[in-house]
Amino acid sequence: MIVDSHCHLDRLDFDKLDLNLDQVLDQARAKQVEHFLCVSVTLDQFPSMLDKIKHYDDVSASCGVHPLDQKDALNKQQLIDLASHNKVVAIGETGLDYYYAKDTHAVQQASFVGHIDVANELQKPLIIHTRDARA
Repeated sequence: MIVDSHCHLDRLDFDKLDLNLDQVLDQARAKQVEHFLCVSVTLDQFPSMLDKIKHYDDVSASCGVHPLDQKDALNKQQLIDLASHNKVVAIGETGLDYYYAKDTHAVQQASFVGHIDVANELQKPLIIHTRDARA
């Protein structure tokens, strides 16, 4: 079985591709991709992402905040509420990325810990993004 374990179907530029989501998925299926994990990068955009993929049985979702999109403290209750949806199979994308965001280390660290707590509470796997995360 081939699984696209990390895609952002909600962020595709369909005008540039001259395709719609059905066509994109059909092309991937024609190449033997049987399942897709659409990965969330912000909680604010998650409902819109979920709305776009909810009718596809072969598309699952993750819910979380990418470290480069982490501007404020993580709202753990909001993450729990959103990630409790039955379409959500994982928490994240979360982690530490110090490459571009040198001034957000503390916020990223607190957010990462919060994501770990939520993943443990909901008993869902965690999707971790890490780049240049040295002390």
